Amino acid sequence: MSKVNTNCIITLLDFARFENTENMKVFAAKYIEEYKIEIVFDDSKKNVVNFFPVLKKYSNCKKYLDINLFKKFKIDEGNIVWGNNWEMIFKVENLYENKFD
Repeated sequence: MSKVNTNCIITLLDFARFENTENMKVFAAKYIEEYKIEIVFDDSKKNVVNFFPVLKKYSNCKKYLDINLFKKFKIDEGNIVWGNNWEMIFKVENLYENKFD
């Protein structure tokens, strides 16, 4: 009998969660403090997302370390965005799971 590589198995629950987050939309967002925003998704789930680590990590995001610029987010087409022409945007799935790669 051969061994099964369990690292490659996606359970039905995981698949359903992935399918659901893939089409998830941001319903509302509210600035909390520092670089934290409370995000409400269209399934009513709420997350407080701390954007500071990702802003520090990526050079194209560093201008939003200016807290006044950071506070100027908006919701557009089901996502939270900054700047003109979606200058800074994150995958909704990452916001929903509250983790960034």
